[in-house]
Amino acid sequence: MKVNDRKNALFQAIIKEYTKTAKPVGSEFLVEKCNVKCSPATVRNYMVDLEEEGLITQPHTSAGRIPTAKGYQYFLDHFFQVDLPLPSKLSQVIIDVIKKEKNPEQAVKDLGKGIAEMAQEAIVISLAENSFYYTGISHLFHKPEFKDFETIYNLSEIIDHFDDVMAELHKKELKDPQIFIGEKNPFHTDCSLVVTPYKFTHGLAGVFGILGPLRMDYQLNYSIIKYINNFNK
Repeated sequence: MKVNDRKNALFQAIIKEYTKTAKPVGSEFLVEKCNVKCSPATVRNYMVDLEEEGLITQPHTSAGRIPTAKGYQYFLDHFFQVDLPLPSKLSQVIIDVIKKEKNPEQAVKDLGKGIAEMAQEAIVISLAENSFYYTGISHLFHKPEFKDFETIYNLSEIIDHFDDVMAELHKKELKDPQIFIGEKNPFHTDCSLVVTPYKFTHGLAGVFGILGPLRMDYQLNYSIIKYINNFNK
C-alpha cells in the first residue's frame, strides 16, 4: 500500500471512529484496529501530517485527534459515496409517513418528526415562502460536543435566526441535495446541514434539511435527503 493510501486509510478511520464515539482518536487505536500495516511511529507521523494539512486537530484535553471542518469537507470531496441507497426499512418509514397523512402540511411535519428520530438530528423545513418548521432541536443539545454552556448559548442563535435562514434557503431554489459544513452552513459554524428541495404529489414544495454537528453521519443523512429529493421524480 502506497504512503498516500495508508495515510488516507488512517484519516478515514479517524472520521469513522470519531463519528461513532465523539471521542478523540489516538494513535494506539489506529495501530490496533486499522487494517493498515504501520508501526506506531509511522502512524504518529501520518497524524502529524494530517494535522499540518488542517484535516485533524488535537483538543487541549486529549492526546487523540478529531476531524476539522476542513477534514470533513476533504472526506466528502474524496471518499463520500453519493449513490449509496437508503436501506429499505428506512425508505419504508418515509413512504408510510407521507402516504398516511392526508393534510399536506401535516404530512411534511410528521415526516420531519420521523426523520429526526431516525437520524437523531434536528430537522428544518420550509413549507412555503413564509412558513417554516423545525423539530428535533433537543437532539443537538444531547450531543457530547454541545455540552458546555458557551456552545449551548451559541446554538441558541439557530433558533433566534431560524426564520431568516430558512427564508434565504427557500429563495435559493435548490435543485439537488447539498451539504453545507462549518462556515458554509448558514445556521452555525459548529454544525453541518444536509438539505434538499422537495415536492410531493399533493402540491406542497419547499426545502427539507437535516441539521447536526460536524460529526454527523453524512452517509446516512445524505441518503435520507436524496431519497426525499427523488420521492416524486
